[in-house]
Amino acid sequence: MFHFSQTDDEVPYEKMLGRIELIKDSSLPVNLPLDQYENNSHFYGKARTMLWLLFKDRGGLEEAEKFLKTYYDFYKYKEVNTEEFVRFARSYFNLEDDSELTTWLEINN
Repeated sequence: MFHFSQTDDEVPYEKMLGRIELIKDSSLPVNLPLDQYENNSHFYGKARTMLWLLFKDRGGLEEAEKFLKTYYDFYKYKEVNTEEFVRFARSYFNLEDDSELTTWLEINN
């Protein structure tokens, strides 16, 4: 985010998605125990990319910065599990369902 906030570069959404598709574990969610991945770097790249995609049609970089500020302010000094992150994201983005999140998170409803 810092790079894109300091330059006029466009966020390369398609390029990020292309890199994820090359990873062997790319179909796995990003919130599994580490021993369930062959390539531990998978979840770092995929989580970042999928978050960017949430912002893509909702205000881009500016919205990403607002989301992170709100998230950090709300959860400062707290631990957040998947269910709480999903609850926050659904509320923040007014998502009708979890479909945009289940492509990259394992959600236990």
